[in-house]
Amino acid sequence: MDAALPRAAAVITISSALIIGLSAAAGNAAGHGTLQRFLAENRKKNQTKIYYGSGGPWIPPCTGGRNGFGRLEHGRKDGVPATGRTSRAFAADSAFHHENGADRRGRSLMLSPLDQAEYAGSDLSGAPDDPDAVPAIAIVFGHAGTAAGTAAQTEKSSGASGADKDGRYAVAAVRVDAGGGKTVFSSLIRYTGITAREYHRSGVSDAEAAGAPCAKDVGRSLRKFIGRNAWLFVLDDDRPAESLAEFCGRGRFIDLSFAALFFLPGLKGPTVRNIREYLNQAPELTTSLPAEKGAETGLDLLQYLAGHVLNTSFTGYAPVLRHYLEQSHTFFGNSLLYLQRHFSSFFPGGLFDAAGFDSLGGGGTTDNWRAFLPRAVRLKPVAESEEPCRRVAPGHLTALYQALASHCLDFRVRPEQLAYARHVAEALNEESVLTIEAGTGTGKTQGYLMPVLEFLHRNPARRVVVSTYTKNLQDQIFHTELVRAREALPHFRDIPAALLKGKSSYICAEKLDAAWDERLDGVSIMSWLYALVRVFSFREAAGEPPDEVILRRLDKRGELTRLLRDVCAGTGCTPGHSRCPAQIVTAEALGARLVVTNHHKLALLDRDQVLSGVFRHYIIDEANHFEAAVRNAFAREAGSREIRESISYIESAARRVGIRAGKAGDSKAGAAMALTGEAISAFRRRSRELGEALATLFPDKDRGATHVLTPEILSRPGEGGAAAGEILTGRVTALHDAARRIHELFSFLREKNAMDRIRLPERSLRRLTAALDEVNEFRETLLAIRQNLDRENTITACRLFARHWSLMSQWVEVGGLIREEIYRRKGTIVFTAATIRHNGRFEAFQRIAGMPVAGEETAHPGHPGGGEHGNGTEEKSFRFAEIPSPFDPSRMELVIPPQAVNARYANKERWLETVTSAIPELIRQNRGRTLVLFASYQDMKLIAERTGPIIEADRFPLFIQQPGAPTTALCDEFRSIRESVLFGVDTFWYGIDFKGETLTQVIITRVPYPPPRDPVQAARKKILPAREFWQRYYYDADIKMRQGIGRLIRSDTDYGRVVILDNRWRA
Repeated sequence: MDAALPRAAAVITISSALIIGLSAAAGNAAGHGTLQRFLAENRKKNQTKIYYGSGGPWIPPCTGGRNGFGRLEHGRKDGVPATGRTSRAFAADSAFHHENGADRRGRSLMLSPLDQAEYAGSDLSGAPDDPDAVPAIAIVFGHAGTAAGTAAQTEKSSGASGADKDGRYAVAAVRVDAGGGKTVFSSLIRYTGITAREYHRSGVSDAEAAGAPCAKDVGRSLRKFIGRNAWLFVLDDDRPAESLAEFCGRGRFIDLSFAALFFLPGLKGPTVRNIREYLNQAPELTTSLPAEKGAETGLDLLQYLAGHVLNTSFTGYAPVLRHYLEQSHTFFGNSLLYLQRHFSSFFPGGLFDAAGFDSLGGGGTTDNWRAFLPRAVRLKPVAESEEPCRRVAPGHLTALYQALASHCLDFRVRPEQLAYARHVAEALNEESVLTIEAGTGTGKTQGYLMPVLEFLHRNPARRVVVSTYTKNLQDQIFHTELVRAREALPHFRDIPAALLKGKSSYICAEKLDAAWDERLDGVSIMSWLYALVRVFSFREAAGEPPDEVILRRLDKRGELTRLLRDVCAGTGCTPGHSRCPAQIVTAEALGARLVVTNHHKLALLDRDQVLSGVFRHYIIDEANHFEAAVRNAFAREAGSREIRESISYIESAARRVGIRAGKAGDSKAGAAMALTGEAISAFRRRSRELGEALATLFPDKDRGATHVLTPEILSRPGEGGAAAGEILTGRVTALHDAARRIHELFSFLREKNAMDRIRLPERSLRRLTAALDEVNEFRETLLAIRQNLDRENTITACRLFARHWSLMSQWVEVGGLIREEIYRRKGTIVFTAATIRHNGRFEAFQRIAGMPVAGEETAHPGHPGGGEHGNGTEEKSFRFAEIPSPFDPSRMELVIPPQAVNARYANKERWLETVTSAIPELIRQNRGRTLVLFASYQDMKLIAERTGPIIEADRFPLFIQQPGAPTTALCDEFRSIRESVLFGVDTFWYGIDFKGETLTQVIITRVPYPPPRDPVQAARKKILPAREFWQRYYYDADIKMRQGIGRLIRSDTDYGRVVILDNRWRA
């Protein structure tokens, strides 16, 4: 019968069993097969067929309803439709009265209760135990367009009212009744101006949306479908959830995007596509995701959270989550707990029966979260032998790569890769410094990984660190390339390996424990729990900042930002914190012989209390970013805002310690605490005076902007005729001394039995110790900044705010640091990248990396980046090699059009006109499939405003990188739509692969010369000889240009053209 249905009445078969993916944090892979069997069986038993009309001008082939639209019939519990009269659009009923956004007391609820602590204890915040008290849940998803104003204009011109002000053009909902009956609502909304990108995302054409019902009618029918008493859950890719909730007539709702990001740290982003991929543990193959699928995905997510994340049988620490959700007294927490306790009422035929599930998953809660944390097990590493290493025979490498090729069908042995590997093996054998440029397609990752693994296999006491600039490459090496090598060559499997990130990427469990306060409630508890989830899931969450959706809910007054700053493991997380994630991964690295990390961590490896001196051999991939990483790693920054919380806690703790010391008769501790108040007052006074001195130097500057303390500024006459630099040095010294005084007053804590006498609670002691550690680190940072004020090869800058200040200092040239920290102390060092040479020579990179250059004198004391750190290169052998790309150069055309003009700043208007005219035509000629690279966000914004409407009018989906936003989802969407166009800035010049037909044209709008006003450039210009400065200036532009050009050809079959719209570049 289904096959005979007309096309206008499409059938969608929906199973009440929803696909459940496995959480990476759960750690119980055994349940996956059970889940899959359950799903297969349940699909046969519980299917509801919903018929959708889609013909003509949105008049379905049935009658009923005052506006000529058919009614959507609710399916019964057995899944059989009540009648055959159904409509894709909606059910319209003029007698329907929707909720007006107020609760029973008449209070406005247009914001989520999670945002307002006052909602705690209102009518829906405490979920009742009776499952009949919650008759249904409704999950709503919508698509919204970028041309929001067009929808309102359309409604006005048509005489209709109630247009959706947010440009929503499709909406769908799933309602699940207690007991399991499920029905689906879906409708388009009148709208014009759907872009090509929106069409590919939703499958809705502009013509379909233009003929759809008005927003007022759709909203009325949607509100009736949801019902007055159903709990509302909202999932929205395009707008804040409040917008869609308001369209549903609700102020009280659960934001499922927030829920996904809160509980699933491994989620790439809160889009429907990403959620589906996470739940299904498989790539989403379809490009278009209709609104119906979005609503179903929301239901999948809700079932996963209630039945998996909050279920002890899948997530070991679920009792902790349940405890703190209950303690939060939020609608968010109570609603999820209610669904978890009554799981089988809303998901009938599920994996768990009601009694078994409730007793297992819902009965127990605990606040003992520390019991669920792993503990760092630190093994003493075997010292490296003084005996010569066993060499890796170059001829043996061929057999290794042949074994890899026989195991991996997509891998083949390349002569270029073998040549590359032999250079790396020789460097390991001789403990030399190798700089090797490897063209795209050489296979440099396996090119160095294979000889490294063979070297470690032959030399059990040796260790190697591989560092990269990008997180993507670190993950690729550790999770993909290393796994392939081990699978193909079993004798590599006994080489322990670890993925290591910097401590600042993790949350300190001890600090988080100290941050807990029994008085926390509402948003404060949810912020604390958000941090705790990241402790539990530290491998997935490491280094990932909170998404905008999280910040919108939890950071309205800066609570979450302050908390994450205070509990960061970057400072004060010591090796004694055995349950802290940072210490766990450090212990893993200590026991490993191969470590994959980032450049920043590598630069500071010998400053680590645990890992210092353990590793002697370094492979530095993406080496053209290493200099900047070293500069940032050794930069120092101190700010009044960051230290304020620690000082305040020390002040309150001193009063409590003083009282306890008096009761215990500890006169020494009591006397010290009596002086603490005066010391803290002096600290605050010195901090205020330093801020005033900085404000005097920059009286009219923008708040929050970075101001460089140049020699000209520091030499200005100041108060009393003294130079500004002298006054500033005095203020920094005074604040340093005040911090030291506070730290000294608590020196009695280090005495044996001191705490036994005072009996300070353990949690308070941990928090006090952490605060004192931060004060001491603040003092040491001030000392380093004060010393750098007089150094030629450093930059010191400040930022000023209404009540706070910050001081920062960093090196300009870091060659001396690299010599001191690496060449002098280490064995093998391999620098590698696709672009290192300039004009076919290595000299520029040699100067940057502190290597000796033939014919040039060794840096002496006072030389930028030079001899104050020593030379350290006398006994090193420096080697250089270049491996060309194996790709056919004829597959890429490099074009500088005749109309291209000089893009210097003085010619900007003419350049803008030329680029604005050229880009749309180039995209038309290439049928999309284009990456457009810009030298700055300002350039991109100007050109996007001028060309974006033209590109979209030509129906090419346009993706534009947003400042500070993750790019993963943007890249995935660009890959999935062949004819699309991507506008990108800095991160898209490096390390991004778009293989195949996705990308056949790269447009470079401007040669990316370094910005002349950049503080490093300005300082470099003053300390370097003119010729050397300009060589370096052009080197930076050349390397970035070659990286941008290299985005086009990423495989043997790639082809296309690179178009450069700046005639300052010559092929």
